Amino acid sequence: MDNQASVVGLVNYQSELDFKAWLSMPVTTPEYGRMVPSGAKIHLIAVGGGLTAGVQNGGLSRQGQLSAYPNLVAKQLGMADFVTPAFSETEANGTGFLIPDPDDVSPFPKFRRVTNNLAPVRNEHAGYPPMLSAYNGRVHNFSAPGLSLDGILNNTWAPWMIDKVVSLNSGKSWASYMPYLWRFTPQDRYAESTLADLITEKSEFNFFLLEGMHERFLHVLKSRAQIGLSDLIGDLETGTDVGLRGIKLLTKGGAKGVIFTIPHFQDLAAYNWYTPDYIRHNASAIDLSIALPSGGIQKIDPAEPFWLLPSPAVDAAYRKFEKGGVFAGTFDDIDALSRTELIQYTTAVNIYNSKIKKWALEYDLALVDLEDIYHKVHLGQYKTTAGLIIDGGRDGNFFSWDGIYPSTLGHAVIANEVLRAIAEKYSAHVPAIDVDEYAKTIHLTLNR
Repeated sequence: MDNQASVVGLVNYQSELDFKAWLSMPVTTPEYGRMVPSGAKIHLIAVGGGLTAGVQNGGLSRQGQLSAYPNLVAKQLGMADFVTPAFSETEANGTGFLIPDPDDVSPFPKFRRVTNNLAPVRNEHAGYPPMLSAYNGRVHNFSAPGLSLDGILNNTWAPWMIDKVVSLNSGKSWASYMPYLWRFTPQDRYAESTLADLITEKSEFNFFLLEGMHERFLHVLKSRAQIGLSDLIGDLETGTDVGLRGIKLLTKGGAKGVIFTIPHFQDLAAYNWYTPDYIRHNASAIDLSIALPSGGIQKIDPAEPFWLLPSPAVDAAYRKFEKGGVFAGTFDDIDALSRTELIQYTTAVNIYNSKIKKWALEYDLALVDLEDIYHKVHLGQYKTTAGLIIDGGRDGNFFSWDGIYPSTLGHAVIANEVLRAIAEKYSAHVPAIDVDEYAKTIHLTLNR
């Protein structure tokens, strides 16, 4: 997550987690039930955005890639050759990421950015996108930070795309996910193709994990000054139904799979760093306004629902505020959500998730209700079968330090939810991950 005001320094970092023992453990073939044809081996692929790619702590690293839930699910399903295009050990820190500033004691996060053992071959310059080290060989995880079904189905990644603006309000002339796809994409053969073409034409699969729409909702939050239904569910309004198109694409050969609902942003840790309740409980008065793109000013009624989003301006305002004083300020529209925008966003989440649940039934797919899971985690109502409380707070164990994407433990939780959904839908008998044993194997400390 980009919150440059909270980045106060640079740091070298080496992960203490070790996945070699876990990855080298033998796999067993479970009872697949209706997952695949009788007697068939499982051939799994994963398609999605930052969650499925393994983004953690505001960046993509080898640790995040190897601990991502698709890897864990594949191992439990007995697929020993599932391949994620992970960065090499010498480039283990990938794109770089954030770790908490150990000197900060404020109630609001500050970070240091990791800068050693990175993967970029060429940094962004002169309007051209960054290039990451190539990954040679087949892959089974076709996911990237920022990628949604909009990009999977509709955009190409040919070199000429660098001159096409596809990311509104970002100042970039390429889609943010493209440098990640270029790592394993044969550009000479697929210069005119989409990622969907690459997946369906060159991958043999009979089971899939499809996490296709969360990145769209996150992108709208970060990039739209005024949020409306058409920004979030415009495809449903026009009848193009991107989610349904993705499902039809992956199931047309008879494959089964798992799809996911979209979490509400209010259940993400990062969107609870700067809450309205903090202001209401600590300010003697509230005087807030939103500067509209039209040039007008919209007053915020503090008695009505509103939300301030994590941004440099919001971070600065909260740090400047002294308890007992007046919390006052005028924020750009991109930094705040009005009551109307909150209603629009919640309505869009409800509509899209109802569609996802409907499609799961119609296409015989397992469903993981991330909206429900994240909400329970946010409320402190989620426990593992071993009794470990999963905490969704800033200093909790479910989210990574970016407050948006899950931690290593969070991915294990999601993997077990995927396995549970598979077992229930397809009458499969797949062992759940023993979280305590997994943590012990990779040297992850569990704070109970």
